[in-house]
Amino acid sequence: GRGEMLGRNSTMSSMNAAIIDFRLNRMEELQLMRQNIGSMYDEAFGIVSNNKVNNNRHKYVYKCKSEENRNLIKKEINGKVHYPQISENPMYSFLHHRKDDCINSKLFSQTVVSLPIHPYMEEEEIDKVINTVCILDENF
Repeated sequence: GRGEMLGRNSTMSSMNAAIIDFRLNRMEELQLMRQNIGSMYDEAFGIVSNNKVNNNRHKYVYKCKSEENRNLIKKEINGKVHYPQISENPMYSFLHHRKDDCINSKLFSQTVVSLPIHPYMEEEEIDKVINTVCILDENF
């Protein structure tokens, strides 16, 4: 190319290709396993989901009552924060906006946590996630 755009030349090892091939061949089975776990979370947290949407449950994002609760849950069950505050992200610094312009972004970045959800979770692990959220977020 002429170097007009940023990019990368990525290659994949044979081992990574074999893992991807294995997972693609089992994709529907793995997706169903994650969906079942997500349904268990929905039921435990009183969330009504739209069954018309085929959600692959790549992530299960839960909104806590407070940042303190989110941090406790995150620590206890190894939750992740996948949605940092937009106005704090240096990638958007060119927009030259005030830090308080993104009120909802700030609220959600402080209170949402991605709960563990993978197809190989054991029942005890699922129960621990549910019990931890119910106890620490005091919703139930």
